[in-house]
Amino acid sequence: MHKLDADSLFLLKLLLSFALGGTYIAFTIWLSEKYGSLIGGIMLGLPSTSLVGIIFLAWTIGDGATHAALASMPASIAANALFLSAFIYLYRRGFAIALAGSLLLWFAIAFFVISLKIENMAISLLIAGIFLAIFVPYLRKQADSEAKPRRSSAGEFIFRAAFCGSIVAIAVMLGKTMGPLYGGTFATFPAAFSSSVILLSRKHGIGFTASVAKAMPIGTIGTILFYIMLYSLYPALDFMAALALAFIGSLLAGVVSYKMFGGK
Repeated sequence: MHKLDADSLFLLKLLLSFALGGTYIAFTIWLSEKYGSLIGGIMLGLPSTSLVGIIFLAWTIGDGATHAALASMPASIAANALFLSAFIYLYRRGFAIALAGSLLLWFAIAFFVISLKIENMAISLLIAGIFLAIFVPYLRKQADSEAKPRRSSAGEFIFRAAFCGSIVAIAVMLGKTMGPLYGGTFATFPAAFSSSVILLSRKHGIGFTASVAKAMPIGTIGTILFYIMLYSLYPALDFMAALALAFIGSLLAGVVSYKMFGGK
């Protein structure tokens, strides 16, 4: 079997990240508009960028190194609750300030997590718990709001997929150019969240965007479970088998979360 060289492999990674990540996020935005902010928010919180990023990290740096990088990921992904809270809070000062401020805060926390060089999943989970305990109550206070019924065209969906896919691909590029340690952290970059709040706030306003955002950390719990399961199942299982079971576990967590929080 022909083995791809490093440049070809990375190009393939970028293309798949763009296509799969963009399509998934565009689809979940459509779900939130059609079926409500809760289901859309939970779906956006589940592994998307993380899944693509971890697959390609394993492909490029090996299963063992990727397994070690998993230890810090719960802390980084939980920082997305800070990103969402900051965006909603700063939105009153303007869209540009809200986006720039929330992204700067996320990067500051991400580099702090990197500097800790966390090698223990328990410590990462403790930091994640602190982030969620601080910021989820603020997000849960946001009023429920639904989008006004409006049929989205195929062109609009394609634009959303391309826009979101570009953000995912940029996150992948940063992970590649800044090394494996940063690659693991940038696998948790809020590509789904940032592209979603950009598109939703511009189309529906901050009310509906905040309503979707309040459900996103609920889905993030599924992503954290994904990291825990993958970290625990490997090397007892083959890495891809562990990855598949971990992803199934995260989806089940999303279903349970929807059942628990639906109607609230």
